[in-house]
Amino acid sequence: MRKWRSNVFYNVLGSDYVQIALVAARSVDPNAKLYIEEYGAEKVNAKSDALFYLAQDLKSMGIPLGGIWFEGHWVTPQIPTP
Repeated sequence: MRKWRSNVFYNVLGSDYVQIALVAARSVDPNAKLYIEEYGAEKVNAKSDALFYLAQDLKSMGIPLGGIWFEGHWVTPQIPTP
C-alpha cells in the first residue's frame, strides 16, 4: 500500500485522484501528452519505487500516461551521483 501525501485532491477524491485527473484530461484533449511528476524521486529510493509502481498500475488499467517527469532542485556542488 502506498502512502499518499495529504493534499486537497487526495483529501477530496482519495487515492484515485491521479487516475481521475488523467482520464479527465484525456477527455478534454485526446491528443494531450499526459505525465505524472514528482520531486525527490531522481535517485532510486522508496519514492522512486512508488512512482514506478504507480505508473505501472496506471498503464495496466489503461489509464492514459505518456511518461514521468522528475522535478529536481540542485545546487551545483551537491549534484547527487546515480
